[in-house]
Amino acid sequence: MSFSNDGKFIASGSGDQTVKIWEFSTGKLLKEFKGHSKGVTSVSFSNDGKFIASGSDDTSVRCWRVKDGIMLWNTNLYIIPSFQDAIINGIQGVDIQELVKLGAKRPSIC
Repeated sequence: MSFSNDGKFIASGSGDQTVKIWEFSTGKLLKEFKGHSKGVTSVSFSNDGKFIASGSDDTSVRCWRVKDGIMLWNTNLYIIPSFQDAIINGIQGVDIQELVKLGAKRPSIC
């Protein structure tokens, strides 16, 4: 689970393979992002709140654009050695802006 920096939204990962965005004040489900093939174990908002990174038991990290739920890219952790521990330790420690930059430099494998 991750809070947006402004405290208005919560992102959660789920065993149903989705990332969900909730409004904190009401508990209302606002968005649901689908794309992982196994349970989502870690989620984190970018500092500016525009992106969410998610990590899954399928060993992938995916980067989502919050405003429309578009998956910008995904990659297998095995090909990014510096992020291999993200699933174990949680995606919170990963610099999402660096993930976004990395994603812009490589084609999506969606």
